[in-house]
Amino acid sequence: MSINNLHSNEDESSNLFKQEDNICRRSEEIIRNKTENISNEEYSLLAKNYKKLLKQTKRLIRIGDMQQLKLDQANKELSEKNQQITDSIYYARRIQQAMLPSKDATQEAFGENAFVIYRPHSIVSGDFYWLTHTERKILIAAIDCTGHGVSGAFLSMIGNTLLNKIVLKDRIHNPARILEQLHRGVRSELQQETGNISDGMDVCLCCIDGINVTFAGAKRPLYYFSQQQLQELKGDRKSIGGRQKEEQRTFTNQEIILNPGDTLYLSSDGIADQPNPQGKRFGSRRLKALLNEIAPYSMTKQEHLIRIQLEMHQQEELQRDDITLLGVRI
Repeated sequence: MSINNLHSNEDESSNLFKQEDNICRRSEEIIRNKTENISNEEYSLLAKNYKKLLKQTKRLIRIGDMQQLKLDQANKELSEKNQQITDSIYYARRIQQAMLPSKDATQEAFGENAFVIYRPHSIVSGDFYWLTHTERKILIAAIDCTGHGVSGAFLSMIGNTLLNKIVLKDRIHNPARILEQLHRGVRSELQQETGNISDGMDVCLCCIDGINVTFAGAKRPLYYFSQQQLQELKGDRKSIGGRQKEEQRTFTNQEIILNPGDTLYLSSDGIADQPNPQGKRFGSRRLKALLNEIAPYSMTKQEHLIRIQLEMHQQEELQRDDITLLGVRI
């Protein structure tokens, strides 16, 4: 609140008190005229009580003004702190986006035969996608971390860092072994052996070697369009990180041989879980039917049609979760 506003409020309060004094004096005259039969002692007591009430009223008004000033100052400080937090989160988004595969890296791996739909629920995302390639092999993944927003984003950065270490430094290219190492790494980073943190991530991971594809999944499937039909490989029913009952967590490789022109789809559960205004989810069945219908089209057109269908379904409904969908044509 500015100094001018404070002076204005003080002037306003002063005028109010003057008006109240005038009202008080006028009221005394009216009371005196209307109470001729009241004794001087009774009148004196009445006037005394009235003045006491007026004094208390003025005091309450002053207290209210002071409290309003304190409230305005607290609101200003809270607004400034909220802005600082928001600025920090936007900076974190820049870091997170810098860790995602660049458009150049995607084009180097697949040319124009790929699309990426990536829509964070909040400023930062608990979803991320990951890509690297060697002379012969391309490794690509869609990862859905527990939660969204800041907590999910922290976990996504841990996952991204661990994947780079496992594949680029330790040179492990076997998808199932990668998931096993990722699981151990997440549990170690979050101290899940002894702590109470049960967060983790679901992963769809593929190693592409020409027309040979090896898939391993942690609670996420792989969709692929081959022989004029959309097909599905289900991942293992266990997550990366979180609680572990078994002595050692292992994952399973599944191998497929595709033909040139066949298409892979890797995703989080964001699209399937998105409700419309009536609360009905988009659903995995509808997503698979849509992919089956549009798979023959170019990757650019596929991306466009998926976005349109999602917008038509969602309408004015708020986005529920982070959304990630990758399409890759062999």
